[in-house]
Amino acid sequence: MDITASLPLYKIGLKTGIIFNNKKLTQTTYMTIVIASNVKKDFIFTDKFIKKYTTYLDHKIQDDAFNWAMAHKTYRMEKLSECLDILLKYDFKIFQLQLLTKSLTTQVYFDLHLENNSYQPFLFNYFDSFEKWLNREKFRSENFKTGFLKFIQKTRALAKHYSENDFQSEKVKNLLEGETNVQGSKWLGQRIEKVLDLKK
Repeated sequence: MDITASLPLYKIGLKTGIIFNNKKLTQTTYMTIVIASNVKKDFIFTDKFIKKYTTYLDHKIQDDAFNWAMAHKTYRMEKLSECLDILLKYDFKIFQLQLLTKSLTTQVYFDLHLENNSYQPFLFNYFDSFEKWLNREKFRSENFKTGFLKFIQKTRALAKHYSENDFQSEKVKNLLEGETNVQGSKWLGQRIEKVLDLKK
């Protein structure tokens, strides 16, 4: 189901209070609402939601969740520099949000690289640091870890193809062919189309 289809139900849940557990929101519910609202580009609602409901989270995750939500919103608004500023200045402590914000930082650097080639060294350095971080961390599921590693590998390959003087569109078109378990595959598919369009 399209995640935006769930937004009206969550809005009803917020009004009626049925999505609260002892007057608290779970991290998953909070993040799902932010993502759904931002994908729908309902940024006014996102702002109101973040300001009103971040305090309904467990106290220890509020700062991480707030900064992640603001970064996610600014990215969806295509305010890449502002998004990067949030991601690099705040030190995320909750593991899940560390993982998601590192993925988001990769996406921001990639998009900035498409706009300005001077971001290429930052992007490739970040690929390496994110990959090393993943390999150091212990995951409950190696399959889950593999999905993020593939995300880095495929995004790196796409960036390399984009930068080549001898651009080969077929290699880009086939980048995800036969691949499974790639985190962010929808985003990657969109960036493949964008790279092909830029290289026409």
